[in-house]
Amino acid sequence: MVKDLRTSYETSNTGAVLDGDLDAFMAAELERLATGRPASADDDDGAE
Repeated sequence: MVKDLRTSYETSNTGAVLDGDLDAFMAAELERLATGRPASADDDDGAE
């Protein structure tokens, strides 16, 4: 399982992600930025 904690987008196709298929992750982040949604509450990187 690969999950983007900022957008909560996830996929079980780890092979595709490791091969560079990141389009869905980029689309989810662009949608998050366009709608003004804050990063997911799961974001534990400590940045504020």
